[in-house]
Amino acid sequence: MVRTDFPEASPGFERSSVEAHLEAVAAQLVALEARARALEVELEAVRSGSGGEPADRLEQESGPPEGARVPDPPQTTTGDPVAARLVATEMLLDGAAREAVIARVESEYGIPDAAALVDEVIARTG
Repeated sequence: MVRTDFPEASPGFERSSVEAHLEAVAAQLVALEARARALEVELEAVRSGSGGEPADRLEQESGPPEGARVPDPPQTTTGDPVAARLVATEMLLDGAAREAVIARVESEYGIPDAAALVDEVIARTG
């Protein structure tokens, strides 16, 4: 999805910069498409009533959909429950398994009851 047919000497634009920007846009598009697919699957499960509780559905999943972005941790992470909730929310919305989210919150944020925090995020995000 990268265009390479830009004129060689366009005034004001450097070809490598344009290509790098387009590659970044393409990567974001892939992540958004993966998230949309995951949300469509979840919506269908909710509509059909066959998905069980949100926590049960998340435990059954093996990880984020292909191409989904896993958020990078902030610079200072230890003991920061707000940052832990943000990363947990992003991971869960990207389709990560509950246990994987708990493990990351425990290891990177040092949250004492990571399971409770993740369950709270699951309850709020549905």
